[in-house]
Amino acid sequence: MKIAAGIVLMNPEITRLFKNISSVIHQVDYLCLIDNNSQNIDDIKKLISEFTGASLIELSENKGVAFALNRIVDFADDNDCEWVLTLDQDSICPDNLINEYRKYFEFDSDIALFTPKIVDLNEIDGSPIDCVGDCEYVNRSITSAALLNVKASRAVGNFDDKMFIDYVDFDLCRNLINHGYKILRVNTAELTHEV
Repeated sequence: MKIAAGIVLMNPEITRLFKNISSVIHQVDYLCLIDNNSQNIDDIKKLISEFTGASLIELSENKGVAFALNRIVDFADDNDCEWVLTLDQDSICPDNLINEYRKYFEFDSDIALFTPKIVDLNEIDGSPIDCVGDCEYVNRSITSAALLNVKASRAVGNFDDKMFIDYVDFDLCRNLINHGYKILRVNTAELTHEV
């Protein structure tokens, strides 16, 4: 079972992006970066050249997160991947993220999206969200570090290109659930995230 990962870029901080790519590239079969017309594209290209197996797709204008995410799903589909991990440009995955998700691939055939436990850096004590057990069904997930089933995404019409950034992730989650799919939060996979 092949897995791709995709990162949406818009003027990323290069040192943070290096950490992001380094944390995920060894966990997946393919990595695709979609650039929304960044001003620091030369720095991005130089960085990506350091990684074998990373692909860059440059957009001529910033078409928003949903459009870029759909190009990532296209990339995964074109490379015969069943799953695609979506990432923000500043997200750094834990080393065990994909392995923790893999434990639940046979758990329920209706699962269309896996999501990690989130620790929000903006919270005073850095506490994770409340969790019950090793995994639990949830109604929504942020895009970052979410593992999306490519066929399920296609079945519900992917991300809504009319949406630029806000609620793109929650809209897809609602659409998946409305079509009978499920979202599983894997609490043994933890993502440190900053809103």
